[in-house]
Amino acid sequence: MLGFKFLNCENYHSSYSILEDTRYEKFTDKLSIYVFELPKVPKEIISGDVKQQWMELIRADSEEALEMVRTTTENPAIQKGIEAVYALNADTVLREQIRQREKAVRDYENDMATARSEGKAEGISIGEAKGRAEGKAEAETEIINKMKAYGMTEEQIKAVLSKG
Repeated sequence: MLGFKFLNCENYHSSYSILEDTRYEKFTDKLSIYVFELPKVPKEIISGDVKQQWMELIRADSEEALEMVRTTTENPAIQKGIEAVYALNADTVLREQIRQREKAVRDYENDMATARSEGKAEGISIGEAKGRAEGKAEAETEIINKMKAYGMTEEQIKAVLSKG
């Protein structure tokens, strides 16, 4: 069940079976993969299309959408599914648990984003400090090499560096 378009076809329902690669023999009749893409379900109701009615029930995101499914189907299983949705929505304890779970997920994602941001900032700060230290060391080495090139002795170089 996908809430987005995934396959390169117009059908909202696709079924896949496992086949042997060279002989194309079906592995078993007992294993198939079904893909339902909710955005591809037609907007107009096709009378008698039970799969579409189930998709409409699953896709329903408001009481009006549920009522539309209720009025367009006589399938007892779908009617029972609609009643189950209403029962779940009426259960305030369950709704509160769902709300708390969603909040916990949002809090976790926010904490992780904050930690990543802080980690990046710390990494940049450490990198900059190392870069300055390496740059300073390279500059000192370059200065010492130039002093040696001008014929200064180690003692003279140490004396100049200790004054700075």
